[in-house]
Amino acid sequence: MSFQTRSFHHIPGLIRRVLLWLLPGYLWAVGMLWYFQDDLILPATRAPAGASALELAGHYAGEVHEPAGAARATVVYFHGNGGTVADRSFVWHTLNPLGYRVVLLEYPGYGARAGRARIDELITSSEADFDRVRARYPGQPIIVAGESFGAGVAAQVVGARGKDVCGAILVTPWYRLSELVREKLPIIPVRALLKTEYASDLALQAYAGPVTIVAAGRDAVIPMHHARKLADAYHGAQWVLVPGATHDSWPRSADAAAWQRWLPSGCAG
Repeated sequence: MSFQTRSFHHIPGLIRRVLLWLLPGYLWAVGMLWYFQDDLILPATRAPAGASALELAGHYAGEVHEPAGAARATVVYFHGNGGTVADRSFVWHTLNPLGYRVVLLEYPGYGARAGRARIDELITSSEADFDRVRARYPGQPIIVAGESFGAGVAAQVVGARGKDVCGAILVTPWYRLSELVREKLPIIPVRALLKTEYASDLALQAYAGPVTIVAAGRDAVIPMHHARKLADAYHGAQWVLVPGATHDSWPRSADAAAWQRWLPSGCAG
């Protein structure tokens, strides 16, 4: 009885041909992700301006909601990349009765604000908005807060304007946007793709004030280990875990008692 052995020498060549066939599609996909990343990451939603419209430098920039009496401090709030400031009424509904003024800053191209949201320009425009708010309320403590993508923006503002920030609250934040994208798209060259890394850990290195980091235990959008890593990187951060909350349901747990725990002590007049 004779046995014939089958040759597999053709397989490496076949693999090369398959890879050469797939490569153009892969490069095209990466190119599209780079070119359209502003629209993918910042899917701007339009909405009319409300009665509490905030104007900075003569242009609509969001909303400002005042407490019944004199404000104890001002909370500058950056929302996530979905929706507009009109969707964040739960923030001022809770904080105004506690005596805090709430400034909800809108991103260019979102809501009723003119312009277009661009990921590589948003940090600069947000810092400029913060400077205008600070000038509008001179001498008053300012707390910077943000959720999701807005937590990434808030971290950059806090790092750049630390001497003017009394405290920071980052809700469902990432450690670095590049790490989050790499986790979602492991075969994509993330560092080459992203126009701006939004490294929250590096931004906070320039800040020495109190930071509260709030994570949602069932967050599938920005899993809580990203927030935990950021909290571990910032010495003295207050870590808060909302166990049963998802990325979008955490506001249900953000009542007055919760915000009072999250708000930095010593920032209210």
